Amino acid sequence: MDVEGAVTAGTWLRLNNSTTGGNNWNLISSGSGNGEGAGKLIFNDQTGGSIGDVMVLDPAGKVGVAQVPATNALEVNGNASKTTAGSWLANSDRRIKLDIRTIDHALETLDRVRLVDFRYTPEYRAMHPSLVDRRYLNVIAQELAAIYHPSCNEQHYDRAWRDEWIGEYTAPTTGPLTTGRDPDAPGQPARRPES
Repeated sequence: MDVEGAVTAGTWLRLNNSTTGGNNWNLISSGSGNGEGAGKLIFNDQTGGSIGDVMVLDPAGKVGVAQVPATNALEVNGNASKTTAGSWLANSDRRIKLDIRTIDHALETLDRVRLVDFRYTPEYRAMHPSLVDRRYLNVIAQELAAIYHPSCNEQHYDRAWRDEWIGEYTAPTTGPLTTGRDPDAPGQPARRPES
């Protein structure tokens, strides 16, 4: 079967099953007039009249589950799981590393990272409907990159902010980031001696 079309919304292949429990699926090769952008391969469910993207593939090989992928090879809107327990592969195995060095003053550097409690913006939650409007605990990526300077893997730490992600970003501080704690004050953990 060969399906061709020249419609700006895209070329659609519909698979409709009207039996009980059946779904109305669409396979779409998107065009310039499609909301997800041109050149995508979209799997969506149109059961009950509403269209919801289940998976989107882009020409660069990125995959989005319940969203259009923007940056990473795999982006999931919602939770993800594996069939077995254990960590996700993060390529941290010693066998694949050379020139391993201990970071001097690592604890002092980590002490400068600001742990924050926050809520996501309404715009970001609208783009990620699975997020609940509640308080979350994390760090601010721009602040972490400013402290850590991850030159070893720069492609994963793009310092250029794009307003279309979730709106304009401005740092909450203009001075050096600090916890405001005196590391030499009584009750603080002992620091490693300078080498």
